[in-house]
Amino acid sequence: MAEVKLKELPKKVRDIYEKGNAALERGKLDFAQDMFLHALKKEPGLLQARELLRRIQIKLAKEKKGLAGMSTLTGMGTVRAAKKAIKKDPEHAIEFAEDLLRMDCKSIQFLDIYIEAAHASEVPEAAAQALDLIIPAFFAEDKKMYKKLGKIYDDMGNTEKALETYNALVAVDRGDQASLKLMKDGAARHSMNSTGIEEAHESGDFRKSLRNEDQAAEIERENKTVKSEDDLAKSIEKLITAIEAEPERMNNYRALAELQEQGGDFEDARDTLEVAYEMSGGTDPEIERGISAMNVKIYEQNIAYYEQEGDEENAQEMREALYAFKLDDAETGVGKYPNDNELKFVYGELLFQGGEIQRAIPLFQKSRTHPKCRQESLFYLAMCFKQKGTLDLATETLENAIAEIPEMSHTKKDMLYELGLMKEAMDDKDGANECFKAIYQVDYEYKDVAERIEGRGAA
Repeated sequence: MAEVKLKELPKKVRDIYEKGNAALERGKLDFAQDMFLHALKKEPGLLQARELLRRIQIKLAKEKKGLAGMSTLTGMGTVRAAKKAIKKDPEHAIEFAEDLLRMDCKSIQFLDIYIEAAHASEVPEAAAQALDLIIPAFFAEDKKMYKKLGKIYDDMGNTEKALETYNALVAVDRGDQASLKLMKDGAARHSMNSTGIEEAHESGDFRKSLRNEDQAAEIERENKTVKSEDDLAKSIEKLITAIEAEPERMNNYRALAELQEQGGDFEDARDTLEVAYEMSGGTDPEIERGISAMNVKIYEQNIAYYEQEGDEENAQEMREALYAFKLDDAETGVGKYPNDNELKFVYGELLFQGGEIQRAIPLFQKSRTHPKCRQESLFYLAMCFKQKGTLDLATETLENAIAEIPEMSHTKKDMLYELGLMKEAMDDKDGANECFKAIYQVDYEYKDVAERIEGRGAA
């Protein structure tokens, strides 16, 4: 499918695209994505719209914080729809794939589906464009991703971009012979195909429009948030009007809640998200997490108020209420998503803080299988064993955890310090000294290790 230029667009499609541009300029990124996707349904070859979508999604992905793997869970239905469309309805496959990248543009699973859908829909340029933008943002050291992109350019006959990609691949690991061979073969193909270089370069250049460059730069700026109270109020008013006109559009609720949060109106933001959650049929984990986050902010706001007023009694009461809420919320989450080991860690940490060691231990034993929270899970597990009086298990757990951490991170220092205390309690003074000395060598000011080492004459 040939690339469609802006000047070639029918007026109706161009109007949709321009609405997306206008929303982009105002920082309304969700609405901008809606408009660009709508335009792409009309003109799948409009690569300028796809580029702006990728840049928006990259920006949002860098800012987003959430549970690892949650996008895979929420995108399961769309993944199935995309795979089915690739086989039976290739014209619409890339529409489902675009929805996946909107959920998580750095998911390798979603990217692979996007690449397959782009080829099935006869827009391989879209696959190349996506990787060209996403790799530097999230996979700059991933050789597999460069190889995927290089193959796409090779299949398209764009030998210049393929060679450029293989050069970047070699830069990641100059000693990799397989990468060097790809670069050499790519250079040979490019040399043989020199008569078609200009055409290939033209088809692979996704940044020619000055207008698009300006918009891309605008997305990268940090001042996209509404700053004045008047602007904030006007934006909130517009979104409320939009929700009244189209109550089924979830993105408007999210955008409204974000603005309400920005203005410090956490209760309004929570109420907005609760309406959105009901509208979604109670099946949107992201909105559910947003509601929990707003409730936490409400408690913290109240705690700060009482502290400022010098009302320690009410402040403490609110702290206890916040802990109770977090505990109940975590327990509900673990019950609802029993396979989410990161949630188990959160729940276990709260139980540990509340002194419920017996209940926390099995949660840490399960959450240690999750790469993101493995080290902290092992640390807390050791502390649980320590409180249970089984110092042999506690020290063994810490020693195993420390062995997995190559550099002297803050977590490793905490582990070494606790291990030193445990060895002292077990009358292993030499072992304790080795732990404290390992910290002393890299962080003289960590807790009391300097006093401990120098007091023993071991400095």
